[in-house]
Amino acid sequence: MHLIFDENFLIFIKWVILFQIILITSLILASIVTKIYFHNKNKKRKNHFDILINTLKVLTINNQEVNSKILSLSRKFIPNLLRAIDELDEELQSPHWQKIRTQLIQKVLLPHAKSFTNAKAWFKRYLATRIFELDRQKSDERKILILIKDDLPLVSINAAIIALKYPTQMMINTIIDVFSTGRHIQQSTFAKILAEEANVELATSFIISCIKKEKNPYKKAFCYRLLTNFPAQQEIFHEAYDDIQSNNLELEIAALYYLSHNKSKNIIDILCLNLSNEKWEIRAIAAKLLGKLNAVQSTQLVGKHLRDEKWWVRINAAQALTQMGKEGLAILESQNPESDPYAYDVAQQVLKTKNLSTQGLF
Repeated sequence: MHLIFDENFLIFIKWVILFQIILITSLILASIVTKIYFHNKNKKRKNHFDILINTLKVLTINNQEVNSKILSLSRKFIPNLLRAIDELDEELQSPHWQKIRTQLIQKVLLPHAKSFTNAKAWFKRYLATRIFELDRQKSDERKILILIKDDLPLVSINAAIIALKYPTQMMINTIIDVFSTGRHIQQSTFAKILAEEANVELATSFIISCIKKEKNPYKKAFCYRLLTNFPAQQEIFHEAYDDIQSNNLELEIAALYYLSHNKSKNIIDILCLNLSNEKWEIRAIAAKLLGKLNAVQSTQLVGKHLRDEKWWVRINAAQALTQMGKEGLAILESQNPESDPYAYDVAQQVLKTKNLSTQGLF
């Protein structure tokens, strides 16, 4: 009985080992086949790109027209065409290249962008944003609005950047609806990215129009954050003075940043007043902004907040003092561990960081 059991068990072990050998062999073969497949695919794409860019160069140099053969070659792999246009824009400055470029965009890229907008594959939707960035027609606004609302941030952000380059009120409204859902850090990050290539003059008027009509404090806050990332405006949006007393933390912070960015009238007095705000977040922001504005007249007042009950207020006050010249540094250096160990701690922390920075270690 034991012998039969041992023989059956050995047969089972042999089958298990055989199965493992077959499985491992299959995985190795699959890996090799996959590697060969992608190698050949990448090689074909590279060959296609080389042929495409060389053909477009020859057309440009010889002042030849785009024909059906060139259009067919361009349609084979859209990413290669986008890459070729990017490279040739830097290399070729001739009017004939601009003519060829326009034909390729209108006859090849824009039809693809319109079909890619609602594609299931995220990469196609991303390509749509790349294409609309090259050339946006008025009729494309609806497609761009769809892309701004895309669930994938890569697609949504790229579409929003295009919208801010060629803004309309509808596009600005959609951007604010989509990107205002986060809070301080997230909103600030999005605002900074989106504002980099914006048409500031047009976008500013549309954003201010939104603020005047908007009731949602988080949407208004995002409007201020966009404006704060634009160059300082000569005309200050005066409703911001009311919004710093809105009793909504996000809106108050955004409005304070906006007024400080534009160095608005009485902003130093407003920030000094907010050093005593019951909300520690506002006190911390007020101290930080006074430092950025190099408000030396507030040095003594900021110095008192080295003793604030909240660490963020203390550290922001200490960092602000380093931006207020000799008097600010003197206040930091005068802190005594026996009279207030917390104030002494942040003062030493900031002074050490400043010294290391001066020595080039940071």
